[in-house]
Amino acid sequence: MKNSWIVALFAAASLPASEFTLQIGNPVAVQTQTAKAASFAFRAVGCEQMAKLDVTATAEGTVGGERKSQKIPKLVPGTAPGTFLVYRHWPLDGVWILHLVARCGEEKAGALVAVGPQGVLREHTKHFSRAATESEIRSSLHALTEKR
Repeated sequence: MKNSWIVALFAAASLPASEFTLQIGNPVAVQTQTAKAASFAFRAVGCEQMAKLDVTATAEGTVGGERKSQKIPKLVPGTAPGTFLVYRHWPLDGVWILHLVARCGEEKAGALVAVGPQGVLREHTKHFSRAATESEIRSSLHALTEKR
């Protein structure tokens, strides 16, 4: 009996810690009255100390062949710790990707979330263990432009 307890303890200790990442979802999952008006929701997963969580968002787009960048002024916290709603603060015309960057202590996570007129374009959304590079942003915008 004592040996099985020790085996279980070592097995649990050898499991990898949860990777710090961002999960993109439907805004209605946040379950607030104002969530329906949001473009999308996301949550930070694997952050051991949510009090240290820092998240920024920038809308990166191409409008009429010209590159645009616009900081999202406010991410609205959801009802659960580490959840956020993103409301549209970027123009309706052109193609747009939201560049999310999250920091939890020393860890980083990032995502490029492609957003079309009807919401998130999941097939064009990418996740990173860091902030996306300028080259990755340009490549994603180019792919969206080609899709149109």
